[in-house]
Amino acid sequence: MVKKYIPNDKEKYMSPKQKAFFKKKLTVWKNEIIKANSQNLYLNGADNVTIDGRVNATGTTKDLNIINTSTGSVTGTSAIRFINDASSNTVKYCTIKSSETRATSGIIFFSTTTETTGNDNNTIEFNDITNAVDANRPVNAIYSLGTVGKDNSENIISNNNIFDFLKHASASKGIFLSSNT
Repeated sequence: MVKKYIPNDKEKYMSPKQKAFFKKKLTVWKNEIIKANSQNLYLNGADNVTIDGRVNATGTTKDLNIINTSTGSVTGTSAIRFINDASSNTVKYCTIKSSETRATSGIIFFSTTTETTGNDNNTIEFNDITNAVDANRPVNAIYSLGTVGKDNSENIISNNNIFDFLKHASASKGIFLSSNT
């Protein structure tokens, strides 16, 4: 039988140098976890993904919530982001919430690409798209900004309920198709 080691309260377990190192390392890890969790659904080059928020893919009840509660104005705070040729994906029957506050992003963000064609032929349908935190409403519910020569094209946005996205004291848009879209 292996005896378990249990430290004694009076035992010195770490030098001040080691303690400083681990404190710094834990802070870096914490920040990486926060960043990773703030990006929610990040479809980076993903193709042919279907996200259907209905139980057993039947009926009309939206049982899947995709929520990003970050109120920051940094890249990666959208609830769903299509990037780097994410193509032929479908998101349907979900409740999608974010309080992304950048003028060049949205709750759902069709982003740029470093690949060959843009984020094309994606379908967003039968969803509820709204803010996550009423005090910090997003500027745009859905935003698309493609890359020169690699437009985001033939994306379908249909039969969604887009509501409570009006940013207080700011110009807001339900769907904003920016350049290269």
